[in-house]
Amino acid sequence: MTDKFAIIEIVGTKSNTIIDSLLDKKSQTDWKDGFSKVINIKGAPVRIVKSNLYKIPSWQIHVQSKSATKIFDFIMNIGIKSKFTVKLVGYSCLEFLRITRGYPKCGIDYSNKDVPMEVGKLSYLSTTHAYVGQASLQKNQIFKKYVRIRPKSKGEEIIGNEIIYRNDKESGLVTSGALTTLMDSVGIGFITSDDTPLTPDYLKSGKYQVLIKGKKVDCIVDFVNI
Repeated sequence: MTDKFAIIEIVGTKSNTIIDSLLDKKSQTDWKDGFSKVINIKGAPVRIVKSNLYKIPSWQIHVQSKSATKIFDFIMNIGIKSKFTVKLVGYSCLEFLRITRGYPKCGIDYSNKDVPMEVGKLSYLSTTHAYVGQASLQKNQIFKKYVRIRPKSKGEEIIGNEIIYRNDKESGLVTSGALTTLMDSVGIGFITSDDTPLTPDYLKSGKYQVLIKGKKVDCIVDFVNI
């Protein structure tokens, strides 16, 4: 994360069990996504953050860099003592999970110029409290929308920066892509319109293609909604 802090990420259906061990009790079951708590592990203060980045149980442990190796080894030992195995998967695996789940990342897929409705982050908006810009957001029509896009045929690789066509007209761009070991490819990108609001009916009615290696490949589009 920085020179002073590191992040250890634990992802998977059994990750809650490891967090239970760190907390010494199952108090994490009521945590909402984004909730965090500072605890002490092996004499080092750490912040545990519940994440929904991959739409499966996932956690981040923020720790001072000088203590990161000690905390990492402690977590791995918990996995060794458990009935399941903790495996190191690497950053590419986490990126693939993010893309297949349709989770756009700030700085890669969108910027602070995009609004929550465009990038599928409606759940981040409060429904009970007023906030700056609320009235403007409620009035705005959407002319840009992030989608998840998959080729209909196997073996077509989406890597990012491919043009998206709607009804044979250039209409958007892939911003992130990934290829599975089963030769299935998936990407995240945005569809734009100059004058027609991007309603669900409009998005569903189009025929979509992605320009891959100089040829237009038929694709399936669904919506990013986190």
